[in-house]
Amino acid sequence: MKRNKGVVGKQYTKVDRRTGCKAKVYFEFKSTGELVVVRHDMVHNHQFCPESLVHHVRSHRAVSSSELEYLQHLKNKGVKIADGFRCLQAEAGGSPSVGFLLRDAYNELTKKSKKSFDGCDANTLINIFKNRHANEEDFFYSFEVDLDGSLCSFFWRDKKMREDYTAFGDLVIHDTTYRTNKYDMICGPFVGINSHTHNCMFGCGFLLNERIESFEWLFTTFLQSMGSVHPRTIMTDQSAAMSAAICKVFPLSKHRLCVWHIIENSKKHIRDLRNQEGFLDLFDHVLKLCHTVAEFDHYWNRMISEYNCSDNPWLKKLYEMKEKWCRAFSKEFFSAGTLSSQRSESTNHSLSRKMNANSSLCDFYHFFSEAVSEWRSNERKDHQRCWDGYPEIAIPYVGLLHKASKVYTIDAYKLFEKEFMRGGLVQQSVT
Repeated sequence: MKRNKGVVGKQYTKVDRRTGCKAKVYFEFKSTGELVVVRHDMVHNHQFCPESLVHHVRSHRAVSSSELEYLQHLKNKGVKIADGFRCLQAEAGGSPSVGFLLRDAYNELTKKSKKSFDGCDANTLINIFKNRHANEEDFFYSFEVDLDGSLCSFFWRDKKMREDYTAFGDLVIHDTTYRTNKYDMICGPFVGINSHTHNCMFGCGFLLNERIESFEWLFTTFLQSMGSVHPRTIMTDQSAAMSAAICKVFPLSKHRLCVWHIIENSKKHIRDLRNQEGFLDLFDHVLKLCHTVAEFDHYWNRMISEYNCSDNPWLKKLYEMKEKWCRAFSKEFFSAGTLSSQRSESTNHSLSRKMNANSSLCDFYHFFSEAVSEWRSNERKDHQRCWDGYPEIAIPYVGLLHKASKVYTIDAYKLFEKEFMRGGLVQQSVT
């Protein structure tokens, strides 16, 4: 597999540490195979690295096999590498005692994934994309390889996905929680909501790691495939690298966090609190039901006070990001009138129900195609249902509802009618 033309690797600024130091050591091989020091000049012309910083020096850093297994195990369970590294720091008594840096952990885990990568599987998938590109109108795909020629990321979408994005691309939900493939690659589908308020697919990408530059490549490629049209709002799970990439690639879009992922993450970070009676009711209200800042402040402070969790680091971080997930702080954000949690849970079910840890890339591609085909079949059924007639109106004499029933699809109308009734414009109850 050859490197894509025009793909430029990320440029790093290197620090020149050369001082012209003459210190050296001479070794001699003996007939016994031993190395013997025969001369050494130990006069240096520079300062030595302080002992407090020596753990940053490359020669002093190494990830042991047991530590690598530990991090891989946590990663397989959905724990972020950075969180696993912090656990090792806590167990070792601080950063200097761990013996390696966070970037070393990322590098070693990436190497491990690449060693198990089936080049035949990757080439087969790329050939599928090439054939579709040659035989289908407006089929788009792109991939990136590393210096060794190994596949490290790819993205594809078909013509219908581009058409759906043109019609419904105001909101994009990007989920990277799927790792059900034997290479442990990150799967990131781009999902939207169609006129029937059901999921539609805009495209799908795979990444080998969670670095900022990897997400930048994926988002830039997605944007390129969609004619550089930015979504109004993009919803994602909690990821610092993804947030940084979104700020750079989607400066015109609002970034919101998915409530479903926050709930899933809470199962790992505040398990003890979740097991306490009444906590989940308050936590759920804070996440989903606060419509004013005053209401949010009241319930958040009540939760913190009643369960004595003001020092919990995960809740502190969640509070700092409240503008990205709480409705009270993001009323101007377009969200298609629905919770992203519902969409992510639905997508998760559609894509993961047939997958397992041994699924190849080609397996995933076929399962993905089946799921998208099923979504589109349901969309055609929804179209037919709307052609067959209009929805039943709760209060027949209200002209606005009559007008809405002829403009909206049946499912969209039912949402409108529900909000209309809830808004207090009509006092009559619906039986």
